[in-house]
Amino acid sequence: MADQVVTRRHVLKAIGLFAVVTPVLAACGGGSTGGSGTAAPSGGSASAPTAAATSAPAAQANPASGNVSLSISVYPDRPWMKTKAQEWADKNGVRLRVDDIAYADMNTKQLTELATGTMQDVVFSGNKWIRYTAFKGAFRPIDDYVKTKPYDKDDIIPSAITGGTFEGKLYGLPYEWNPGNINVVMYNKDMVQQKGVNEPTDSWTHDQFTEWAAKMTDSAKGVYGTDLWPGTYYDFGDLVRDYGGDVMSDDGKKFLFGTDPLNRQIAQWVTELRTKLKVAPPRAMMSQEQIFPSGKVASTCTNAVSVKSTIKQIGNKFKWGVVLGPTGPEGLRGYDSFAALWSIYIKSKFPEQAYDLILYLTSRDTALYALMKDGQVPARISVWRDPEANKETDIFKRVADWISDGKSKGPFPIPDNLRYTELETAFENNAFPMFYGEVDFATGLQKTQEACQKVMDQPRG
Repeated sequence: MADQVVTRRHVLKAIGLFAVVTPVLAACGGGSTGGSGTAAPSGGSASAPTAAATSAPAAQANPASGNVSLSISVYPDRPWMKTKAQEWADKNGVRLRVDDIAYADMNTKQLTELATGTMQDVVFSGNKWIRYTAFKGAFRPIDDYVKTKPYDKDDIIPSAITGGTFEGKLYGLPYEWNPGNINVVMYNKDMVQQKGVNEPTDSWTHDQFTEWAAKMTDSAKGVYGTDLWPGTYYDFGDLVRDYGGDVMSDDGKKFLFGTDPLNRQIAQWVTELRTKLKVAPPRAMMSQEQIFPSGKVASTCTNAVSVKSTIKQIGNKFKWGVVLGPTGPEGLRGYDSFAALWSIYIKSKFPEQAYDLILYLTSRDTALYALMKDGQVPARISVWRDPEANKETDIFKRVADWISDGKSKGPFPIPDNLRYTELETAFENNAFPMFYGEVDFATGLQKTQEACQKVMDQPRG
């Protein structure tokens, strides 16, 4: 599957969800575990462990008198991963090797490690690609482990668990859940006061958002009202979901971008923010970093995981506020249920201990620590609502209330053939020039639709 194009949206999310950073060369040797041992049949069941589990396991019994060695992949800008993994290893007398792998590299890195037999015992994945890697036989199903040592199911956001499920089997437990890249809006309160414009609220609509962005745009000062940018096909899909639609069919076989009237309506709106209304920055400015903290836009459409890091970047430059993204006319606010998960390598020699480590890394205590320490948004709904997490801003509680409203739509849109990376690349290569006004709208719409549907028409493989 083709490598994903790294866009400005991905680069800016280096401070947030996607953590696109300078790649760190991971140790690719299998050590005493990864790449050794007898391979279990792809898709086969694992042996069930014997002890009962809690939702937040503390120090557990030494599994093999210090004779257990495990390896784990983490990404460098999430120090909590290494800290908590080592904490568990020290409590349990386990020798642990930690490999730093940039999030943006991991989808292709996993396939390389699978081919060479060098995958870590415990690896992280995004729900965007975990199904494909599971399809290739990389991961051990954990259903039997869950039966004996259950995770705290009632506290985990259901779509986060769905993200680790493929063809009826569970291949990962989630440590992160995020509603999307563009459906939390941070705004510059000082600019709002200077303009004499009302501050936005969680109840604003697309039309009100557009009107507000127009009022906040100051061409004389080179300031734009918004930086709204659907940098992925699923970001775009969130906007369509605001109106009750979607970017692909429920069976994952049809791309609707250029064939569905609602998709065309949203695509035109996104395009005209730059080409007609001129309330959003052109490509040259969008490629610059920190355009919101530097005061070049009055608001930024971002993700919940970036809120804490953006606050740090702002510092004392200006007062800020944060609201949920705008809704459609019926009050719907779409989200894409991104989840990041821990999985067990199919060839791990110590799968029971690997599962225990995963339970520790997905526990409530770890989730709260990760949010407070690194801004890592959790898969646990209770942590989204935790008072400690909401001291600086209660946006996390408001996100939790929104996704629990029972009406907004959220499953992550994955093509049936699992070719997420190719689909994303086709979308970026064809939709972006249209959104920027570099090609006419009708041509861009048609080219994007044809390129994306061509990917979705291909078989799995």
